[in-house]
Amino acid sequence: MDAMSRVCVDREIQVAGDWCFPENRWREAILYFLFGMWAEKITRPKIMFGCVTLRLDPTGRKYFAYGASDEKVPEAILPDHRLLVADDRGEVELGLVQFVKNERIRRLTIMLYDGGKLDLWKTQRRGEYGCAADRIPRSWNGLGAAV
Repeated sequence: MDAMSRVCVDREIQVAGDWCFPENRWREAILYFLFGMWAEKITRPKIMFGCVTLRLDPTGRKYFAYGASDEKVPEAILPDHRLLVADDRGEVELGLVQFVKNERIRRLTIMLYDGGKLDLWKTQRRGEYGCAADRIPRSWNGLGAAV
């Protein structure tokens, strides 16, 4: 079995390729990423949720995602507990803040420019999160350069 066909079970969150947070600190990891972005202290603008990476394109205007996830988005989350954002930098970053800080928001969906999407959700256990991706490439390979 090659690396691309393996199921990813890693729940660690990696920020900018430098800092790793265990799953139970997912809120702290997202805030660390956002504060670093806003203070312009992050030189590699990406956050990796297990095996799925959310990355800012070179123009600094849009986010894109790549990687693999076999998780299924729970349908039991009520529509008024969901937040849907586009891939625009401002929308994504505001959506991430709302997802972390607002207990009412249980699921964040980021719609990507190429028809893909990234879903993050809060599980029943406070220290756990869920992440699923649909229609995203498995690897970076220079993606985002033409976004």
